[in-house]
Amino acid sequence: MTFNNKLKRFFILGCQRSGTTLLRLILDSHSKISCADENISYEVLSDSNKFKKFLEVNSKMKWTGFKIPRLTEQINNSIIHDYGLSTPMQNFYEMNPLIFIVRDCRDVICSMKNLKDSENGNWLQKWGIPIVNYWIENSPDFKQNFDSDIIKIKDSKNYELAMAALYWKFKNDSYFRYVKLNYPIIKISYEKLVTNPNDTIMSMLHFLDLEWEDSVLNHHTIEHSEIDKDGYTIGRTNAHNPINISSVGQYKKELDSEQLNSIISISGELMKKFNYF
Repeated sequence: MTFNNKLKRFFILGCQRSGTTLLRLILDSHSKISCADENISYEVLSDSNKFKKFLEVNSKMKWTGFKIPRLTEQINNSIIHDYGLSTPMQNFYEMNPLIFIVRDCRDVICSMKNLKDSENGNWLQKWGIPIVNYWIENSPDFKQNFDSDIIKIKDSKNYELAMAALYWKFKNDSYFRYVKLNYPIIKISYEKLVTNPNDTIMSMLHFLDLEWEDSVLNHHTIEHSEIDKDGYTIGRTNAHNPINISSVGQYKKELDSEQLNSIISISGELMKKFNYF
């Protein structure tokens, strides 16, 4: 697989609540990688001068990584825009390595529902649903591509869950588009990452032409940027927690059969392509 390593940067993609933060913390623990979270990534990538300065600061690193889940499906767009972006961005992608993490749609949706903000709303209500509505209202292509799903959602008894399933679907569907475009990309399974971290992390390091370092298994003991005083990241991940399997299969405890059917009616075919059933 060929990529432009002279530019010394890579991007972490994937649907929010899929483990993009965990990937960022793990890779940032390698001595030859500096990996930015979203607080920095979007600001730097939207301003060429800030981007240049950021790369200069990290010039001694072999790689500079950027975690950008909000832009996951737009890497090949000439103009990048989003519900959460104040102004459109020019495309910044130049055949750099892409690390794309995928997680079971059902667990992702549980995580979206369980992540609360200061006003006790959840991530899905604050971001997920408004983002889907943004694309329905502002992208004729999106509306056309997902027309049958949009109709199903309108008739669904579980509107929020169905909207979340569409969110997961349009984010993760982009993986196959990038494969067809021959972009340099590696798919990482969240489930394999937490159940078999050694082999999964080794595959990423090999993809980036890096040697193994034990530090990547100990991200929770290492200082990282963009962490608040309580040790939490922008996505409310506790950076002091080690890799663990506690959230794998959480949907089995939280979702009933009717709710699961509403999700699968939207995302089922894509879940099959990722071997989730």
